[in-house]
Amino acid sequence: MNVLFLSPYPPYPPTFGGSVRIHHLMKQVARRHKVWSLSYTSTVDGLEGRDEFEAFVEATVEVPRPPERKRLTQMLSLASSRSFQKMAHYSDAMQRELDSMVYENSIDVVVVEFSQMACFDIPPGPAVLIDEHNVEWNLLQREWEAASPASLRRLYAGQEFRKFRREEMAALARADLVTVTSPRDRELLLEDDQKLDIHVVENGVDIEFFQPVERAPDPDTLVFTGTMHYHPNTQAARWFVEDILPALATEVPGVRFVGAGGQVPDELAALATEQVQFTGYVPDIREWFHRAQVFVVPLLVGGGTRFKVVEAMAAGKPVVSTRLGAEGIGATHGENILFADTPNDFAREVADLLADPERAAELARAGRSFVEQNFAWEVIGERLETALQSALNKREARSL
Repeated sequence: MNVLFLSPYPPYPPTFGGSVRIHHLMKQVARRHKVWSLSYTSTVDGLEGRDEFEAFVEATVEVPRPPERKRLTQMLSLASSRSFQKMAHYSDAMQRELDSMVYENSIDVVVVEFSQMACFDIPPGPAVLIDEHNVEWNLLQREWEAASPASLRRLYAGQEFRKFRREEMAALARADLVTVTSPRDRELLLEDDQKLDIHVVENGVDIEFFQPVERAPDPDTLVFTGTMHYHPNTQAARWFVEDILPALATEVPGVRFVGAGGQVPDELAALATEQVQFTGYVPDIREWFHRAQVFVVPLLVGGGTRFKVVEAMAAGKPVVSTRLGAEGIGATHGENILFADTPNDFAREVADLLADPERAAELARAGRSFVEQNFAWEVIGERLETALQSALNKREARSL
């Protein structure tokens, strides 16, 4: 089987959510099939890992990203029937390269990573599988619902989610098959269109790479990882620092919060103190997993499943999360994770773990076992391969 992965950025190095999923899915498929990569060029300088990535793909092609004019494009989208998501991801250069790669390499299946990349016309011939990292319109809807009433952000978000919902669902209907990261996302899409063929292919974790280590964590240190300039992560960090940390500090005066990874937006940089740190990009996120005494996931908005949760569990860390933050993973409160959805509850759960190392260690061991059984990439890769074969069978049956 010849498989082309179309993605919004290079799948290397696998250092943040989307790149981790794409990289490891491609690596698993490449064990038995030929794989090509087509993406926009990264906006991050000094990317490492291309040699290791190219060792298991037939070729990797990167198209220069169109100049970013985010505010202008957002304004134009307000006066257009097209969403900002569609306008920001499309380029003629990418369409030409997609056409060329499909024809020149006799591609059997095109895997479209993220529904925003479904704005392109897939040439006739190959089966099309759209890999939904999130149900994007639902993520946009949640941002609209979380915005302040009567604000410009709420007005914009409301229009954007409605337009992209229409575009996203139309793209999924055109595809031969859709993969999602959680049963919840599958149910959500089927509520809109019961004819969709949807397979669940969860986010995985490299259980060999993320291992517990024999070292003491930094005392009373709480870590939250992710791309900090990504709005849901920005919002989560602000909520923790402004609403949870003050209550927690009354119980644990020496408590410290670290937001590790990605670029640091100005609104988070302004919150930094001796008690609050934002690291910016880090070459190896495991360092901060290992330094954490408790891993926190204060997400209020999001979709799909979160790599940060399963990675923290694999690294042997006790996790306290909002229910939304661990949505789609299937973890059980009190058994392998702790859930808290209000500032007071969140502060209490974290404080209790800091005060009870034995309970924290028990929770961490259960989390590691849970991830080994359910989220190893070898297991996830087999599920994707089944989906690819199903998509190809459907396309071949249609051509008879």
